[in-house]
Amino acid sequence: MILEVRLRDFMTFEGDVLVPFRPGLNIIAGPNGAGKTSIVSAIQLCLGSLARERKSRISDFIRRGKREAVISTVIDNRPRGGRRAIPSINSDKVEFTRVIMQRGRGSEYYVNGVYRQYREVKAILDESMISVDNPLVVMPQGKVNAWIDSKPRERLLYFEELLGLDKLHAAIAAMDKGVEELGSKLSELDAKLKELRAEVEGRRREAELLERKEEAQRRLVELERMKIAAEALELKERIEEALKQVHALESEASRARAKIEEKRALERGALSRIEQLTMEEAAVREKLTRAREMRQAARRRMEEAIGQLSDALSSLDVSSARLALSKLREAVRSFEKAVDEVLSGELRLREIQVEREINERSMQQAKASAQRWARRVDELEQQIGGIEVEVAELKRLLDDRSRVVTEEEISRAPPVSEVEAELERIRGELEALKSVDPLAREKLREATSVLERLTEERRKIAEERDSILERRREAASRWRSTLEQAVRDVNTHFQELIGKVGGEGYVALEGADPYEAGLEIYVGFDGAPPEAVSSMAHSGGERTLSTVGLLLAVQKMKPSPFRILDEFEIHLDPENFERVSLLLKEASRDTQYI
Repeated sequence: MILEVRLRDFMTFEGDVLVPFRPGLNIIAGPNGAGKTSIVSAIQLCLGSLARERKSRISDFIRRGKREAVISTVIDNRPRGGRRAIPSINSDKVEFTRVIMQRGRGSEYYVNGVYRQYREVKAILDESMISVDNPLVVMPQGKVNAWIDSKPRERLLYFEELLGLDKLHAAIAAMDKGVEELGSKLSELDAKLKELRAEVEGRRREAELLERKEEAQRRLVELERMKIAAEALELKERIEEALKQVHALESEASRARAKIEEKRALERGALSRIEQLTMEEAAVREKLTRAREMRQAARRRMEEAIGQLSDALSSLDVSSARLALSKLREAVRSFEKAVDEVLSGELRLREIQVEREINERSMQQAKASAQRWARRVDELEQQIGGIEVEVAELKRLLDDRSRVVTEEEISRAPPVSEVEAELERIRGELEALKSVDPLAREKLREATSVLERLTEERRKIAEERDSILERRREAASRWRSTLEQAVRDVNTHFQELIGKVGGEGYVALEGADPYEAGLEIYVGFDGAPPEAVSSMAHSGGERTLSTVGLLLAVQKMKPSPFRILDEFEIHLDPENFERVSLLLKEASRDTQYI
């Protein structure tokens, strides 16, 4: 309960003013402008109210002409039922002071003389369920019917605050906000992840192209090495073929040289035979000359013998004839022999001439053939020399390549044409891949890392959201069950209290959603069936009775150290005023009412 309120230069109050209070019912009465509502405002402002219905600035509460105002509210904090009204302060009295200044910080709070920040004061009061901005605790001037005419949703919010469910509701709202924010983050992350996945896919394709490019480059190196090996193998084959060709040419040259020797032998043989024939011809000619001479001599002897025979015959000299005939016969034989020798010699000369011509032709042919074979040998030797030069160059090229590749590589090398075709294909592929980003793999790793990080972040956010949703479901369930029980309790007291003032009614919780649920009040008077309280269905007095009935029902269910009603009786006729007064008097036995 409030023990006292001290004012200094606050609104209409000048200097130091003490307003004492006692347990039970406290009535502040006075004419308009006397400062009744100022006392209520002082209590509210002192106990952390942010409401400024009557002033636009906090400094407007300072009495005109003064530099500051000081207001204090002293709360009885003695233990009751083993519990203090303000549990966090171990003192039988708690004095809340607020100093309001014209300039500077506006106002300062003190609790039992110790400076406190507003949030500290608010935490102390919230712990004690003292909410002076809640009309169920402090009903401001002219707000009785305004409160009952408010929307069910607004009523429920005040009811929740009184029950301490406002923190749970705020927690639900915070969780919903958190879920919404996390949902927004998830949506943003999903959009980013979608972009990143597309980017990663693009980077992956680029990295695959880079891998293809690098593989092609490696293949190019292999093929260039393979080409060297293939060229070496081809050089070996060419050298081998050239050596075979040299061997064949040398064999041919050897045969040609043999032919030369053969032809030269034929030439020498023919020349020797010609020489023999020349010598034989000379001998035959000499013999032929002698034979011709002998033939001539024999002819002369024949002529002489014929002459002698003719003479002998003419003279019939038989003996002379016989001698002449014998001489003739001898001469004929000599002549015939000489003729035979001449014919034989001439025939032999002819044969010698023919044979010499044959041998001369043979010699010329052999000589010409030997010359041809000699030229062929020269040609072959030139070819062999050229091939040997080529072989030397091929061996040099082979040595160059053998220093680069191994014999095994050479032995396994495919044909150069196949390697060159593959090289051409690889170079074409590399040309097509020349624009591939060389950092594609690093960029893929970076993008993948970001994707994994964001995916993990999304997983954690999703888990956090799911956890919040689970806590939210639990909190909403707790909020609902607590609120339903509280409404049932309040309804029990409300039905009892409204019945005492000649009415019938009940309080109902409508709606299940924490953001849409409302507190509806149904009442009926003078036998009328209960219906939702409204200015259309109920008079001002009936609405006031309903409000006070609800306040008292709430107090029975959730006691507060004090409750304040400012000008609640405006719309009450004498009969209803008496009814409300009796209810308040009865309720003030357990709670301080001002």
